[in-house]
Amino acid sequence: MKRIVLVVLMSLSLGAGAGFAGDEAKVDEPCTEHSVVGTYGFSLSGASSALGFTAAAGSITADGKGHLSGSYTKTVSGLLIDGHFVGTYTVEADCTVSVSVGGASWHAEGKGMLVNEGKEVLWVGAQTDIAVLVSGVAKKH
Repeated sequence: MKRIVLVVLMSLSLGAGAGFAGDEAKVDEPCTEHSVVGTYGFSLSGASSALGFTAAAGSITADGKGHLSGSYTKTVSGLLIDGHFVGTYTVEADCTVSVSVGGASWHAEGKGMLVNEGKEVLWVGAQTDIAVLVSGVAKKH
């Protein structure tokens, strides 16, 4: 309990000296590929008419220049499968994100929204060759 109170008090005291004008300026800044840079943890879930329910979790690293790579563990029909992927992304000024990724034998497309000052991406995607639809979240480490 003391630790929680101390953290709250420290947060309040750090915020008390900071003005909010800088925060307002950040809201007006347009998003770019550089808004998505670093390593994010992600999770997703979805369904396929052929395979049923699917879910995955992993790590994705974006270079701030439109290129990404990552690794994952997914479950399909009750089996756990590990894999890697590479891809590209674009970020519009309104913070919408488009992603194209693929692995050894698959390709997927996704769209999302960059939120929380670039610390999270909320998204939906599809692997059209086997009709898998997913939604998920990626959070910056």
